[in-house]
Amino acid sequence: MYELKNGNEYGDLDELIKDKIFLKNGKLDIISDIKNNLSFKCKKENKNLEQFIKDYKIFYLTEEYDEGKNGKKFMIHNISNYVPNKQILKEKFNSNKENKKKYPLLNQFLNNEIKIKYLKNLPNIIYVTNKMLDIYSYRKTPQEIKETKLDKDEINLIKMKMKDFEKNMKLYIKSYNSLCDITLEKSFFLDEDYMNKPIELFLINENNNNNQLNYIFDNFINYQNDFVSQISGKYFINNNIKEIKVQEATKENIPRFCSSDDEFLNILIKNTLMKNNNEIFDFDLEEIENDLEEKIIPGLKKFIIGKIKKMKYNGEPINDEIIDDFQERYKPEELNEEQKDFIKEFYEGNEENKNKDFLKALKSFMFFIMTKKDYDSDTKIQDIISNQQDKNINFNKKEIDLINIFFNGDLNEDNIDGDLDEMNANNIVFSVNNLYPLYIEIVEKYIKN
Repeated sequence: MYELKNGNEYGDLDELIKDKIFLKNGKLDIISDIKNNLSFKCKKENKNLEQFIKDYKIFYLTEEYDEGKNGKKFMIHNISNYVPNKQILKEKFNSNKENKKKYPLLNQFLNNEIKIKYLKNLPNIIYVTNKMLDIYSYRKTPQEIKETKLDKDEINLIKMKMKDFEKNMKLYIKSYNSLCDITLEKSFFLDEDYMNKPIELFLINENNNNNQLNYIFDNFINYQNDFVSQISGKYFINNNIKEIKVQEATKENIPRFCSSDDEFLNILIKNTLMKNNNEIFDFDLEEIENDLEEKIIPGLKKFIIGKIKKMKYNGEPINDEIIDDFQERYKPEELNEEQKDFIKEFYEGNEENKNKDFLKALKSFMFFIMTKKDYDSDTKIQDIISNQQDKNINFNKKEIDLINIFFNGDLNEDNIDGDLDEMNANNIVFSVNNLYPLYIEIVEKYIKN
């Protein structure tokens, strides 16, 4: 019986085993966690144990316990120089055409590598771009954004919203450059030094020629949905998969096959069937597919096509995308019956153009609230109007008067023609989280298409 452990005559065990693969109970083991109590023993006669370890790549071990001083020991019960790898698995897999349909996840992993690699970068990209949109949308005009650089003041502003700023920026730049490399758009590469770079490089704009973000997010949607489509025959027969916006995705929602080479090697080796002579026999494809299913299917989502949140500028025309942004930021709360009755009374007898004027004023008011970003959902509208009376509200006087008369029952200065000024909303309380339901109620019931 030969035995080898740290500090014995055979030299440094750490150096001897550093490139070896050890499997304990059939699974890849991190040898560094146990090496202080590690010893090897084998029944190979006429062979130096040190040379024996050098001669083989993989060691299949069974754990034993020694009540003496030596602690844990591992008996070698199988050895091999064969190390299964992805290329060998791919060749075996593709040799049978039926495998692609039978094992769709494994097929995607082996034969759709570029798209999988592309999607792997999604979390780093959306974290930074989402934070940037949250910080800069509605606050600056297009010209102001063009002139904004990532100087110390801007970085301090961003750090208030983004944890681990330096770390996340480095991850973003690494992922961004990786995506540009995959699509051969290397001219768009970002320098690792982001100081004093244009803020536009980190914003998704409607017409942005300075970066690849529009193109990148289109690819995220297309690649993700193509992946789901390719496996749906087995896993989503009735299309029973939830759809989300791409910028809501987390790492659990994308096809994450393996986070590291060791993780894949673990899956591969434990599902490799060996002959007694230590040559490869075959792969257990069913078990590999099952392992991948456990990792991927529970959190996988489709992405809604065309729903990419982009930069909104201060002063830009108000559109339905801004209304959608509003209801995402302020969780809508249904109108009560008193509020609905008030809206009905407000609109009865009014001409269609006056109703549309108020809807336009309501949009402007919602845009105004979005630019502030410091209101709670339950903030009363009357309080917002009262606090802003002496400040420069960025929409015209007629719209301000219409907002005032609806929510406060009074006017800034002159009366507006018609009977709107007779209304009194003082006793009807609307909060910020009522505004989106209010908008929808008006559009659906009182504004003719």
